[in-house]
Amino acid sequence: MMIQTLGKRYEVLQYEHSDSNMERFLCREEKSHGRCTIVRIRNKMWITKAMEFLMVQLENHHFTDFISCFAGEESLYIVMAYAEGISLAEKLQNEDCLLEERLAMGKNILQKILIQDMPAYFLQDCLSGENVILMPDLEVGFRYRLSGISGYDKVKYVHVLKGLGRLFELLFFREIKQKMIPPLNRFYHSLATGRYKDMLEIYREYTEMWNMVQNMPSEEIQMPGTRLFSLWDKVRKVFVLLKKILAFFLMLCAILFLIYTVRRQMQEDGEKRIFEYIGTLEIQDR
Repeated sequence: MMIQTLGKRYEVLQYEHSDSNMERFLCREEKSHGRCTIVRIRNKMWITKAMEFLMVQLENHHFTDFISCFAGEESLYIVMAYAEGISLAEKLQNEDCLLEERLAMGKNILQKILIQDMPAYFLQDCLSGENVILMPDLEVGFRYRLSGISGYDKVKYVHVLKGLGRLFELLFFREIKQKMIPPLNRFYHSLATGRYKDMLEIYREYTEMWNMVQNMPSEEIQMPGTRLFSLWDKVRKVFVLLKKILAFFLMLCAILFLIYTVRRQMQEDGEKRIFEYIGTLEIQDR
């Protein structure tokens, strides 16, 4: 199947989604052979509502991921860039990424967002572990689904913050959960509570946090909190081991006591008993 505009032809490589309102295809441009995502909107109410919004994006020269938008066959087509590489979710699941590497990923994600300067709807759409794509040099790209584009005007900055929060929680789950790195936890808390006014401030604060983490001694990063916490963690591990040993000893004592009780009962039942009378009848030895 081919999708054709006045100047370009796109070969459909894969159907990714289809419903009564829209379709999404993975395509390849015939001349450049570059892959892209094409979304076909069939719902006429959606087209009417989104048309002006999408035409404005054609004038946003920073938003290079928005390649084209055109009408045809009573539908509206949107052509988006398709980043080549491995998804963030897949990389974190299959590889043991060092903290330094994950910090670089976070910075590159924020840089990509600033460079693209895209509206909240598009940004919120690509902020997931599956849609953030990493290249071998950790450069970042995005993939777009454009689900529910008719509600583009309902997506606000607060939704972008929530998406970023989930993304950074994915990147630094262990460090955030165990409160291992105070500068990182302060950044994440400020992000999650909506304290940053725009993406530029988020990028500046993240860069400052990254510099602070790089200057931290490695022994302070390996364990949560301070050296006192490290000492307490060692004591806690010893205490856990002692509890297991004590539990085993108590179980062993219980088993030995049970064996002793059973054997004693068996001995008492096996002893001979001599009776001199049965009722009023005297029993005499012969």
